[in-house]
Amino acid sequence: MVSRLDRATRACGGVTAGAFAVGLLTGCSGESGSGGGPVGSFTLKGGETREVFVSAVYYPLRVCNYAESTGAITATIDNNIQHELAPGNCARDLGGSVLLHNLSSGEAHGDYRTSIGIPAGRR
Repeated sequence: MVSRLDRATRACGGVTAGAFAVGLLTGCSGESGSGGGPVGSFTLKGGETREVFVSAVYYPLRVCNYAESTGAITATIDNNIQHELAPGNCARDLGGSVLLHNLSSGEAHGDYRTSIGIPAGRR
């Protein structure tokens, strides 16, 4: 006789395996170069500071300050070197989080992503 716990465990295992398969197929079927790595964008008000957690695993991480931003930002990737980024510039470092600070009085816009989400020619 199979206990209820055994049935529940098997049901969850089936769901977990199915979800893994769907996730794997979804990650492989994206646009060329999508890679599935953690990606995000940010908007910082003048003088605002924000820390963003990207991954528990250290990856080469790229942070960009968009050219449309009103001024420079600082980006410190996982307590490494603080990078001052003028509008239109990017920085790369190893890490799983990034501390962002807007040095200007206007809005700053940008993005961050791991190298697994960057097409090979743009790393």
